[in-house]
Amino acid sequence: MLKFLFSSLSIFYISFLTSFASSDTLVVADIEQKLKSKDIDTLFYGFAANDIVIIDLQLSRGELKSFEVVEIGGNTLYKSIESKSIENKTLFVHRKCVLALILTHKGLRGKTYHLHLKRIPENEKTKIFNTNVKFLPIYDTIYEFSNKKLVTRKDTVYEIVMDKTERVHSFTSINLAPNRSLVEIQIPKGYDYWTFWISVGAEGRKAYKESVKNIGKTLASAAGFIPEYGPLIALGINGFIAVTDQSIGDNIIYGITNKKADADKFLKFGDEISYFKSGNVLKDIFKITDESMLKNVYLCLKNDNIRESIDVDIKVVAFKIENVTESKIVKNIKSISHKGTKPVNQ
Repeated sequence: MLKFLFSSLSIFYISFLTSFASSDTLVVADIEQKLKSKDIDTLFYGFAANDIVIIDLQLSRGELKSFEVVEIGGNTLYKSIESKSIENKTLFVHRKCVLALILTHKGLRGKTYHLHLKRIPENEKTKIFNTNVKFLPIYDTIYEFSNKKLVTRKDTVYEIVMDKTERVHSFTSINLAPNRSLVEIQIPKGYDYWTFWISVGAEGRKAYKESVKNIGKTLASAAGFIPEYGPLIALGINGFIAVTDQSIGDNIIYGITNKKADADKFLKFGDEISYFKSGNVLKDIFKITDESMLKNVYLCLKNDNIRESIDVDIKVVAFKIENVTESKIVKNIKSISHKGTKPVNQ
């Protein structure tokens, strides 16, 4: 039984080599050169996956101390001690690789060797293959690790700055109060932008409540969401305005400035001044991002109603973007040193 098995394996191996032999046998190297006393010659050649490598080595005289074939990054494929000659040594490479042929001298006198190296490719696809080898530098990199706080996300934080109702008298106020009012809005330091709501009387409040109801459906699950300020928060975070149309009700003339002197002129004398933003509205909502308006600003209000005073609702929400950090181990290069070269397929 064992004899039969051995014979079967032998037949299989012969058939395997015969099938490869039907491909072209290609010369990789045919060289003759001297090996000096106590010298070592190392020759590098690249091979394709599933190549059959055939080695013939002849010496002018004497013998080598050793002859080795080593797969770079792998194992020793063949080693011969005190070799006088090597004839038709066949090796099989399973993967694309570089082989190192190492010849170690023996004796005191130099000698000449003749190396004939061939390959039988697996198929037509690997027949054309560059067996030349190039040498890439090898670097030794030393790393150091440190614990650092890294920004992992950005959160939007908001603060309610103002929620008030301002009475603005008419032209013919009984107590002769002016039909103008000035409201100072103090934007907290460090905030990036703010949103603003203004409306007049019961109709304005009705429109705002309707907007709160509508926007609450989309932002109810947001962290820290305050429903009463839903329209202003939605505008600040998503840029979304959900305000119902309003065509009936009293109006207010308003203007916003960051110049205190101009605001005082308006209040005392009713002078026309330049505003960053102004309007004549039943209600209004907007977002301000201009850096010049991220401080104390002044809301100038004017009632053009002849008889009736009006109540103006004012709401302001300020926003800032905050970095959220987490402690993480960071890998940094401490030093890089050149350690030599390694042969690779060209």
